[in-house]
Order: sequence, then C-alpha cells, then structure tokens
Amino acid sequence: EIYMGDWSSDVCSSDLDYWVAAMAALGAAVAALAWWLRSPHGREAFDRWLLRTRLAFGIPGAINTGRLFRTVSTLSSNGQPLPAALRIARGTVANRHLAKALETVIRDIQAGSTLSEALSRTGAFPAIAVQLTRVGEETGRLDEMLVSVAAVMEESSQLSLERLLTLLVPVLTIAMGLVVAGLIGSVLVGLLSINDLAF
Repeated sequence: EIYMGDWSSDVCSSDLDYWVAAMAALGAAVAALAWWLRSPHGREAFDRWLLRTRLAFGIPGAINTGRLFRTVSTLSSNGQPLPAALRIARGTVANRHLAKALETVIRDIQAGSTLSEALSRTGAFPAIAVQLTRVGEETGRLDEMLVSVAAVMEESSQLSLERLLTLLVPVLTIAMGLVVAGLIGSVLVGLLSINDLAF
C-alpha cells in the first residue's frame, strides 16, 4: 500500500508558496507604482504619457482642454484679461502636464504672443483646439470660438469614452477567462503531480 499523505501535502504546499510569492510580488509592484504616482515628478510623467498614448484615445487631453477653454471664455467675456483668466482657469485642469504647460502659455502671452501661438509651442494641447483658437483670433471672436472649442472637445471625449467602453467589454471578458483558465490549470497540474507520485 502506497501512502500519499506527505506527497500530496508537499505538492499543495508548493502551490501555495507559489501563489503567496506571486501575490506578494504583485502587491509590492502596486505599492511602488502608487508611491511613484504620488510624487510630483511621477504624476507629471504619467499625465504626460496619458496625453501622448493612443491607449487613452485622446480623452484626457480633450476633457481638460474643454474644461479649460470654457472657463477661460466665461472669465474673459466678464472682463478678465486673458493671462488672468488662464491663471484662474488653470485650477480646473486635472492633468499636471497641461497645468505646467499653461504656466509657459501665460508667460508667452504676457511677452506678446497670441493664445494660439503660445498653445502651439507647448505641443501639449490638441491640434484642433489650437487651430480653432487661431481662427477665433483672426476673426476677432475669440471668446465665442473658445466656447465652440470646448463643445468640440467635450463631444470628442464622449465619443472616445463610448468607443473605449465598447472595446473594454470583450477585453475584460477574455482577461477573466484567462484568469479562470490559469486557476483551473494550476489545480490540474497539482492533481497530475499527485498521480505521477502515486505511480
């Protein structure tokens, strides 16, 4: 008669050790990422990546630009000078990279540049927003054009969000299937190992 108690417990212990080590490594990676994102440099670098990566579908840039332009238009139409309106509206921008770029925009405008020129130099704002701003300056209807740009950006971000959600559903379904398949596979490997030891 073959006694398998010790063998099966050794196999189960080995599998348990593997999963504990994997979860510990994952937890350490998540903690390191969270610490990096809390630092000013890490947050700005991440926000800059969000503006440039195609994985975000341009959503962060569109949302922040739309919010910024709508606020600037409201302040400017109520008599605020453009640099002051930009400085106040900067508080509505959640993206750290865009907020830092706005500091350069304000300095350039105070030095004599137009808004479209200053926005273009940063390379951080959507090209369509810069182009429409230039049109507003040339026609003398900047405040109205800023509202139009905000509407375009808001509509663009909404459409992009809908496309992103449409893509995420099958991706999440596949990911969950792979996780379940991995768990089942690990259990089957453990059972096969016990059988091999028994024979």
